[in-house]
Amino acid sequence: CGEAGAHPEMIPLLVGLGVDELSVAPSSVAAVAAQVAGLDLEASRALARDTLAATPVEAVRRRLRAGLDQ
Repeated sequence: CGEAGAHPEMIPLLVGLGVDELSVAPSSVAAVAAQVAGLDLEASRALARDTLAATPVEAVRRRLRAGLDQ
């Protein structure tokens, strides 16, 4: 997932898509681990389903930002 794994709005999406390992810079590990630990798996899966169905790209971005509030 590259740098996407360190972006807070992408982490719930990646987890919801079934990604179980994220590759991030050492300086990001603690923050990413804390965010992943606080995720609701079912909410992340719902976010992934909704995001895959969303168009255009700005709708996808809005949905990802909204997922951060869950």
